[in-house]
This record gives sequence, C-alpha cells and structure tokens, in this order.
Amino acid sequence: MNDDGQTPNTQATTFSYADGSIMTFEVRNLGSFQEAEGKNCGNSFFGTKGFYVVNRGFYTYKDGTMDQREAIPVKDPVPKLGDKWDFFFRAVRSRKQEDMSATTLDAFQSCVHCHLGNTAYRLKRSLNFDPKTEQFTDDAEANKYLTREYRTGFEVPKLA
Repeated sequence: MNDDGQTPNTQATTFSYADGSIMTFEVRNLGSFQEAEGKNCGNSFFGTKGFYVVNRGFYTYKDGTMDQREAIPVKDPVPKLGDKWDFFFRAVRSRKQEDMSATTLDAFQSCVHCHLGNTAYRLKRSLNFDPKTEQFTDDAEANKYLTREYRTGFEVPKLA
C-alpha cells in the first residue's frame, strides 16, 4: 500500500524486564490471526504459560483452534466496561475523570509498549529503556522519538 504510514500493520516486539520476565507484544491486522474471530485487528500478549487476547481473555497453548483452547481463569476478573467511546464521551461531557473507563496513567502505560516497539522498528535495532526516567539509556537518537516539537501555543508542558 502506498500511504503515509510510519509503522507496520503487523508487528511483534519482545520486551525483557529487570526481574527476568519477558513479554512479546504482538499487533496483527488484516485478518492475519484466528484469535480475533473474524475481525480485522486485535492485540495478543504471549507469556511462558499462555497468552492473552484483548476482549477475550487468557488461554493455554493447548493445540487446536481458539474454541478448543483452555481458558485460564483469572482470580479477580476485570468486568467488561462497555464501549470505550461511551466512557470517553461521558467523561468529556461531565468533565469528570471517574467517568472514564481507565485512568490517564492506565492509558499512558497501555500505550508505552506500542511506542517503544515502533521506535525500535524505525531505528531497526534493539533499545534499552529506563522506566524510572522514561528515557532510552544513553541513546540520544532514540530519545528524539519520545516527543516532538509543538507549534507555538500548543506546547505540552513538562510536568516532571
């Protein structure tokens, strides 16, 4: 496709953490996976004991199609909250954070892995990121991707 896209529509990124755990974050579009039940886009998270499919739940790696896989029960399941746009517009109208389906910090943390993976993709290499400083370690080129120059009058204030 000839468009202005700067990220792939199908991508798998592996993250390793200080405690030794590893997470593979995978985004696949255009019907390339069975977990989405015929939808065009979905997100899955793969671990050592199973995987998570957004809006479906946790599953084992048992062979077979999705309907044959074993669901992994969750101790305290998160209730389905409804349509994200309903919550967003309710919060815009009320101007109350509690009308959102997630906090601003939750939204930030859910997007970080996407942005880190896209930065590594653009630079075509592995990167080291310090979550405490929210900077790539000793990598000025990668740190340029963490923000951008804003138009005068539309700057985002530095809070920390």
